[in-house]
This record gives sequence, structure tokens and C-alpha cells, in this order.
Amino acid sequence: MILISFSPTALFSAEQQDQDYPQTKKPKKIHQCLICDHIFYCSSNLTRHIRVHTGERPYKCSTCPMTFVNSTNRKKHERRCPFKPFCCTICSLILHTPEERRNHQAVCENKVMCQEAALAESDDFSSPPPPTCLICNQIMYTPESHQHQES
Repeated sequence: MILISFSPTALFSAEQQDQDYPQTKKPKKIHQCLICDHIFYCSSNLTRHIRVHTGERPYKCSTCPMTFVNSTNRKKHERRCPFKPFCCTICSLILHTPEERRNHQAVCENKVMCQEAALAESDDFSSPPPPTCLICNQIMYTPESHQHQES
């Protein structure tokens, strides 16, 4: 058995192939660095490459002064950045130093304690007083258990 390789386009001349089978893919657009002539096929890669020449680092870490050429590197850094924000555990305010957080948190705790005290006082006044006996002024927990002997 003999196997013969057959290409359907081999039957036509090059001119006929161009007419009958137009190219489906467009040629890739080339983006070239004007400084070092490096070639890129994606414009975003050229934009990132140009930052090598200009020194531009537009992506800043949200917790420390480090800057980055691209957002991917910034995100990787932020996951392991040693400068975690100092966040108040009561109101979630982000502060810059542990001392600022300590001072702020003391104020927050006082506010919370004052609010809790105010709520407790308002609860005392908003609930009706327990019933008292009209004769001896003692608190009656249940009317059946509180009795006086008639004289």
C-alpha cells in the first residue's frame, strides 16, 4: 500500500489560490519602541516597555511608598507587604502608625462606652417601673405572692 500526500491547494497556481482562498488572518500590527527599536505585537506591551526608558512607575502600593511599572507586580507586593494598614478595631478607620491607632482607639472606646451607658440609661427610663405594693411600697414580683394580713 502506497500513501500519497495530497494537498488540495497544490492543484492551483499561486495566483488562483489568492483569488479563491483569501487569507483569513490579517497580518499582525507591529508596535516599535522609538528609543531602542524593540518590536512588540501588542500595544500594551509597548506601553509597559516605554516605562523602562522613562522611569514612570504609576502603580503605588496602598500601604507603603513602593511604586511599580505594572498593576500585576503591585498586587503581588500588596499581598505580602510588611506595612499593613493600622486599622481601628471599633470603627475600621485606617491610620498611618500604631501610635495613631492606639490614640484613636482610646477615643473610640470612650465613645462606645458613653453610647452604651446612654443606651443603658435610656433603657432604664423607657421600661415601666416594677409594680410596688400600695400599702408597704415593696416591689411585688407577683401579686399572688405578696399579701398583707388584715387587721
